[in-house]
Order: sequence, then structure tokens, then C-alpha cells
Amino acid sequence: MSGPEATIGIIVLLIGLGIACFGWKIHRALIAIMGFLIGGALGFLLLGAALRDLGGALLAFFIVGVFSAWFFSTYEKIAVGLGAGFIGADIVADLTAKHTYSSSFFGIPVYDTQYNYPVIIIAFLISAYLGWQFYKLGYIIITSGIGASLISIGGAFIGFWGLANTTIPLLGAFLLGIIVQYIQEAPNNDLFSKDSKNLEDVKKPSNADLDELLKLKSLKDSGVLTEEEYEEEKKKLLK
Repeated sequence: MSGPEATIGIIVLLIGLGIACFGWKIHRALIAIMGFLIGGALGFLLLGAALRDLGGALLAFFIVGVFSAWFFSTYEKIAVGLGAGFIGADIVADLTAKHTYSSSFFGIPVYDTQYNYPVIIIAFLISAYLGWQFYKLGYIIITSGIGASLISIGGAFIGFWGLANTTIPLLGAFLLGIIVQYIQEAPNNDLFSKDSKNLEDVKKPSNADLDELLKLKSLKDSGVLTEEEYEEEKKKLLK
């Protein structure tokens, strides 16, 4: 493709590449955005259908989306589990779907899609469990999945592959994101940690804490404290 579609495709692809490779740095913002979109979509579909009014449906999208974003931000462990589940289900849905050409919309092919729902449900449950149990692995799955989805869509708009042939690019970009983010995160964090706290959440010592640390260091140097006792007391102080 050329023109506006290709330009949009390049922008989307680059954003996706950035999220796939470095999304762990902004995973909290991405989790909140994901919550807004998921909640908003549910509000639009469910309440909008009941109201049968576009204005009401858009209002439902915004209100439910904002509440969902707050919920995802407040209860991150649950959000990461749900988010990882949706991403896993989306990846598997694309891998197992059958596409049949039906029409064209402004030059873009439109396909009828048949999904393998039992497999998608299993993928959701497995991915949600991994995200729930292993927080850091969960948000890497989420950010890699979001980035991979954008890469596959952007590449299709550019013309690198068709909209019905995004399986390999999607899977490749997803694995790329997992590997790149693992390399960045692994030296600093336990990838399979069940704790939702990250390095930036560790308590920063105050002036009083620094004084206590100096006292502990002095006691260790003078032989009053052993190395093990010193490390244990230091950990207690910095919690």
C-alpha cells in the first residue's frame, strides 16, 4: 500500500516495536490503558445495546472504561492475570482462526473468520494463571502481546503481509518482545516473582535510615555484627 495507509502503518508498527521491546518500563500505564479499553468496550457493547442510543453507548464506554482503568491500576495482580489471559487468548485465536475472503472496504480486504473457541478458552486460562502467579512474566506477556498486535496490524497496512496472514508476524513479534524484555528484566528482577513490586518500589532510605545504616556498618566493621546479621538488619531497615 501507499499514501495515508502506509504512513499510518509505519507509525503503528514503530509504536508496536517500541512497546514490544521496552513496554516493561511503562507497564503500569499500559495496564491502565488496557483496563480502560476492555471496560469501555464491554460498557459500549452491553449498556449500549440496552440503551440503543449512540450517545448513551459512548457515555457508557467512557464511564465504564474509567472505572475499569482505576480497577486495573489499583488491583494490578488481578489486572495482570486478566490481561495476560486476554493476550494469550488473542494470540492463540489468531493462530487457530480460519479466514475466508468476503468483500472489500475502501480497498482493504474483509474476511469472515471462524474461531476455535475451546482452544481460545484454554489459552486464556493458562495465560491468566501464569500472569496471576508470576507478576513480572505476566506484564511481559501483556506488553509483548500489545506490541506484537500493533506490529502485525502496522505491517499489514504497509503491505508487508495481508490482514489474513498476520499469524507468523504476530507470533514472531510476540516472541521477540518476550526475549528482549526478558534480557532487560532478568538481571534486575526475578522473572517468576509473585510480588507485584518492582525495583522502583523499593523503599528509598531517608536521612534517618542512612544514619542507621552507617551505625550498622560501624558495628559490622568493629566485629559486633557478623556479615549475615548486618545484611539481615539492613534488609529490615529498607523494607
